[in-house]
Amino acid sequence: MVPAYWIVSSDVRRARAHLNFSEIAALPEEQQRLALFDAFNQIRLGAMPLPSYRMVHPNSAVTPEQLDTLRKYLTTLSGEPQIATSSQVDAADREYVRWVDGSGAVHTVQSTLAGVPFHPEYETWKQIGSTERIENHTLRIVLGNDVAVKAIAGEHINPWPDGAMIGKVTWHEQRDPSGVVEPGQFVQVEFMIRDSTKYQTTAGWGWGRWIGTDLKPDGHTAGFASTHCVDCHHAVRRNDYVFTMPINVQLGGAK
Repeated sequence: MVPAYWIVSSDVRRARAHLNFSEIAALPEEQQRLALFDAFNQIRLGAMPLPSYRMVHPNSAVTPEQLDTLRKYLTTLSGEPQIATSSQVDAADREYVRWVDGSGAVHTVQSTLAGVPFHPEYETWKQIGSTERIENHTLRIVLGNDVAVKAIAGEHINPWPDGAMIGKVTWHEQRDPSGVVEPGQFVQVEFMIRDSTKYQTTAGWGWGRWIGTDLKPDGHTAGFASTHCVDCHHAVRRNDYVFTMPINVQLGGAK
């Protein structure tokens, strides 16, 4: 039997590799906000502190009041989103319309270093959810391909079937002069591609992120998905590693 103190020590080392408060000040501000938001999410979803750590340190559990304090702090880090000028609103609207009707420039998009391919048809997938990020003022639409939509309608999403694809499209939050919040500048698109055999080493999913309007694949190493995506989504492993619980969508529209 492995001693409890050894398990806790191992957990602490792993956690510090992702977020070390002794070193966080050396990170760029955007990375600091991202690290804190990840910590907030892990706590909110019950993944942190780890059960093995709470077993030894029962007082380490985070109270709802403490979690709310962290949430409020995160909302102050990047300040209020700036009010866009009329020309900025028009430019963002034109970019969004091109995204919706697929009239943007078509060009070859590289796969990730791990070989996960880009799927340009994602713009035709159905919306299955939406999220926002409080620490960087971004809006996200979650999309699913036909396999994913059928799985949702049949309530077969834990686990998701092979062939299911989930996309998440991100824009900066933008307020027009009247204060209405809408998508602004495009940020990135991310995919989770379910193939329990091909992607066995990354929790049964292929993970990819493409940044900017030139859709440059993210990640500097082939192991990017293991060290970033899977570890981040580990908090929702009981939901087959999917954060956003989808709305029930039929092929003909929302149910």
